[in-house]
Amino acid sequence: MPSDWIRNKAEHEIKEQAKQTAFEEKQKRDAELIRALGPKLVEELRKVIHADIVAWNENFTDRQINGTSYIPNGFSVDKVGFPRGSADIKFNPVTLRIEIGLTRSVLTDFGESYHMDGYVHVRANPDGRGVHMEERFRNSYLEPAEFSRMILESIAEPQSNHMF
Repeated sequence: MPSDWIRNKAEHEIKEQAKQTAFEEKQKRDAELIRALGPKLVEELRKVIHADIVAWNENFTDRQINGTSYIPNGFSVDKVGFPRGSADIKFNPVTLRIEIGLTRSVLTDFGESYHMDGYVHVRANPDGRGVHMEERFRNSYLEPAEFSRMILESIAEPQSNHMF
């Protein structure tokens, strides 16, 4: 008769394999959900940012932001007056992230600018019915209003130091 440890080891491996299979299936379902709802999330962000631009322009007449415009898989936000700034916000269905490209002018020279790339994660909600953003540094939930604040301050105030 075989030793009990062999049967226990086999049972343990079967349980671990079942856990791994369930985990991989959940990852696939989450990825499908994110690919399906990611573009809708970016459109929601565009609407929030557009409304915030209207409020910004009413309150900061010296730093007017021009508005949003559509680009493939997302939108762009531009500020052409000094200091210049722009942000391209796109959903990437391969990486399952919202990718951000920021271009900002240098405070000391109107003609000089620099570019930074960043991203926020898009995650499936725990209930499996929607998606949300997470900050990549803190792995915490990121509200659309907070995302808007980060984008608008980043393009309108070159001394801001938001990290994406």
